[in-house]
Formats: sequence, C-alpha cells, structure tokens
Amino acid sequence: MPQKTLTLNATTRTETGKKAANLRLIGLIPAVIYGHGLETKILTLVELELEKTLQQISESDLVDLVIDNEKPIKVLFHDISRDPLTNKFVHIDFYQVRMDEKIKTEIALNFMGESGAVKDLGAVLIKTLDSIEIECLPGDLISHLDVDLNALNQLGTIIRAKDLKIPATLTLLTDPETPIALAEEPKKEEILTAAPSPKELVPAEVAEAEAEKENATEEIKK
Repeated sequence: MPQKTLTLNATTRTETGKKAANLRLIGLIPAVIYGHGLETKILTLVELELEKTLQQISESDLVDLVIDNEKPIKVLFHDISRDPLTNKFVHIDFYQVRMDEKIKTEIALNFMGESGAVKDLGAVLIKTLDSIEIECLPGDLISHLDVDLNALNQLGTIIRAKDLKIPATLTLLTDPETPIALAEEPKKEEILTAAPSPKELVPAEVAEAEAEKENATEEIKK
C-alpha cells in the first residue's frame, strides 16, 4: 500500500565547496536535486527537519520537497551521505520524479515470522539481502516488502526473490532465483581422536622385537 507523502522544506543556495561545508556548523545540510530532463539545483536543508522526516519514512518513499515556498516537487532520496565517525549528515541527493514515468529503485525487505527449521531443528537462519530492485510508477511505490520466515520449515529450505508477494504494480528486477533467506543445516562438530603413539605406528613384528629387548634388559639388571 502506498505510503502517505511527507513534506520537507528546502532553500536554494549559492555556496559551494568549503563555504557549503561551513553550513553544517549552523545546522544546515547541503543538498542537490536532479531528474530526467530537469535542471539541477543546489539546495540547503535544515538538519533537524531532515532527521525528523527520515525517522517517519523509508528511503524508497516519495517526499514533497518545497523549495523556497513554491509548489511541492515529488522527489526520492537518491543518496544520503553521512560522516562515518559521527553519523551526521554530510550531503543529500534528491531525484525528482515524473508521476507518469517509471523509475527503478530499491525496496527494503521486512523479515517477519519465525522459521520452524531454526526453532525446532537447530537450523541457522541466513539472510542474504535486505532489499530488492523493482520498477514502477512513482505513485505505486511502497515502503517495504514482507518476507515470511514461516516458510523455512525444513533444513535447507530457501526463500527466493520469486517467492515474495510483490504487488502487480511493481516489476521485479532482481534475479528471481536470488536467495533472500535460507535455513542452513548446522555444521557437525568433528570428534578429534588422540594421535597414535610411535609404537602404534610400527609393524607388529617390530613391536614384538622391541618388547623382547626390553624384557632381556630387565633380566640382565636382575
């Protein structure tokens, strides 16, 4: 089901390079908006408003971007760049969509339910993807797709991309045979045995001869 569209405000900017980087010191985030056949614009966002918006939606949801209090523009978050140490926003890329033109994007996977193979048979649950690629009209976008782990009820069972319940308005672009999740059989622990002593490695005849030598030595000592 398509999600409710939220509004995010932005202002045009002229600062670039180091001047744009200084905007972050006063709680503003540099951004850019572009789209198919559209003019690229550089923008500024209020950091707190941006954070609040992202807490309410997924990156695949449409947003009404209001630039300089003008008419809202339908956009997607195309790239969200954060500082790897502080996790603070560095830069935002928006992609302006046309509602009559299909787009390709990633849809997040929401894993739900419980695998019977994991619960009852000791299987190891392995998730291989956290999103899939789809194509659709912007108005048909959804925030996520559910993956029902209850289907993994036997050792070795696999949920593939083709097994997902994808709405007819979405076209799957990820290879249908791609594994999404699987119940892998646990690896058996190897039982280690003690290494044989050197005597155990020699032929029986040699062992008997060595035993006779030891007995003879004992007799001499007596």
